[in-house]
Parts: sequence; C-alpha cells; structure tokens
Amino acid sequence: MKLFSNAIVWVALLVASSNAAAQAFPSKPLRVIVPYGAGSGTDVAVRIVTNRMTQSIGQAIVVENRAGASGNIGMEAGAKAPPDGHTLVVGAAGTLAMNPFLFQTLPFNPEKDFEPIILIARMPMVLLAPPNVPMKNLADLTARARAKPGGLNAGIPSTSAVMVSELLKQSGVPLVNINYKSSGLALSDVAGNQLDIAIDTVVAAVPLIRAGRLTALGVSTSKRSDLIPDVATVAEQGLPGFEVSAWIGFYAPKGTPRQVIEQLNAAARKAIDNQETRALLLQAGFDAAGGGMQELAEFERAEREKWGRVIKAAGIKAE
Repeated sequence: MKLFSNAIVWVALLVASSNAAAQAFPSKPLRVIVPYGAGSGTDVAVRIVTNRMTQSIGQAIVVENRAGASGNIGMEAGAKAPPDGHTLVVGAAGTLAMNPFLFQTLPFNPEKDFEPIILIARMPMVLLAPPNVPMKNLADLTARARAKPGGLNAGIPSTSAVMVSELLKQSGVPLVNINYKSSGLALSDVAGNQLDIAIDTVVAAVPLIRAGRLTALGVSTSKRSDLIPDVATVAEQGLPGFEVSAWIGFYAPKGTPRQVIEQLNAAARKAIDNQETRALLLQAGFDAAGGGMQELAEFERAEREKWGRVIKAAGIKAE
C-alpha cells in the first residue's frame, strides 16, 4: 500500500511539474531555426507567420538561419535543442520526407526527434516551356517528350522539382534531369529556348509567365494556384492523384511538454488563419495551411512513405 501511495504522489508531482512548466511558457523570447538561407522562400514564409504569432505568444520570436547539407544542419540543431518550447525548427518536405532516402545517414531521426506542431503552408511547383514552342499543356509536353529520342531536357533547381520530374517519368513522360544551382538560371535558359522545360516554384516563375517569356503547362498541387488560376493542375490533365508541394511546418524537439505544443499550435493557427497573413503568404508563393498536430503527423508520415517509394524506384541519391 505504501508503494502504491508513493507512486500516486510521484505521478502527481510529475503532472504538477508539467503543468507549471506549461503555465510559465513562454518565459523568454522564442527561437525558430530555419534550415535554409535568409531570403529563401521558406525563410520569408516563416517570418510572415512568426511576426503575427508574437501577438499571441507575448514574446519576441527570433528567426535563426542554419543552412547547409540540404537542410540537415538546421534540423540537427533543432533536434538537439532543449525541449522546453522556446526553440522550434522548420521541417519541410525535403528534410523530413525526402532526405531520409536521399542520404545514407542523417544527423537526426525524422520520426523520433521531433514533435509536430502545425503545417504552415505549401508551395506549388509548375511545369514551364518556352513561349515559341508548341506546348500549352501536359498532353503537348507528353507528346513532344515521347517524340524526342531520350526525352526532353528538364531544368531541375530543387529537390521538389526532382520529385515532380520523377513522378512524370513514372507516368510515362520521358525527361532527362539537368540540375541547376538556382531557379533563375534554369528559367532563363528555358525563356531563351536553350532548355526544353523547367520545373520550378510558381512564385519564381510568375513574373516571366506574366511577361509572356514562359508558358505554364501545369501546376503540381492538387488544387490550382491562386497566383495563376488559369493554369490547370497536372492531376486535372489526366494524372489523377498527382501531388507535389514544397511544404513546411513547425516542429519542436522531442520531449517538449504537450501543453506547450498545444499553446504553440493555437498561436500559429491563429496567425495562419489571419487574412492578412494568408495574403502575404500567397504573395510569397505559398498556400496557407494550418490544422492540428495530429494532422501534420499523419501528413508527414504519408509524404515520407510516398517519396520513399519514388526515390527508391528511381535510385536517386544525394550528390
């Protein structure tokens, strides 16, 4: 009986301690680690959301850029941070769903080192062609690719672009990936008719599309982009279920108290649901998301399973 009583006291103390920690949160400014460079699309989107979150959190939120190794450096820093809610890390499609299969080893465990908080936003990709070439849609692209020996050369400036290309290949559209270090160079080569097509983010391509220097053939997400609403999705054009987006979400180190995670989710959800925030995210090329912790966990798991199959089938490895 005495042992039983002691166990009850111990559990009560743990609960009280956890509640006290949650009630004291946040006790200092928050730090958000972005595993990409300052000025990147992810960086811009995170700053838009965190600027609004400060109003609910009641503390400053400092964005810290830890770029390198395809996002792995920043994710490692986030995994090793104290699990008290004062340090968050921005997980993404690349770091959590693709890198586990592209790299032989990772300095963090995507499934065990993080607590999901909220899906921030998704960035659609778009297929692009020179304006003076008779390609206007996916059917034109497919026919032209099959007619050219070896397939069309596709400018690939990102991991998400690789995934779009690989899904198209597996759907019977022959493409040859030409890797670019920046989207600007790939888009310039397509606009100059030196490259068959490019696959890039909608926001990077919109200025050239509107200027008539590029033709948009299809959007990679399941719904059309509000930035180019007249461009049909790839799924609409005959490949149902086709979906690729460069998504991002907030995560905390494993072991962060549940009550703190819930507070962070509530503050982030309020920020993301704000109409001004959503408009600013759209200007940056992102479709605002939101939702609960479990929704992000399930979405991330499905994305990892999906891209694991694609990457293994294609035999892709990080360079």
